[in-house]
Amino acid sequence: MTVKLACSDFVHSFLIFTFDVMGSYEMLLISHYKR
Repeated sequence: MTVKLACSDFVHSFLIFTFDVMGSYEMLLISHYKR
């Protein structure tokens, strides 16, 4: 159960990190096309 909890916590952190990177990449694209 502890391993499963740690795994889900890792997946949660990974998802947050992925969305953060995607958001930054999207902002870069938007700022690039607005020029």
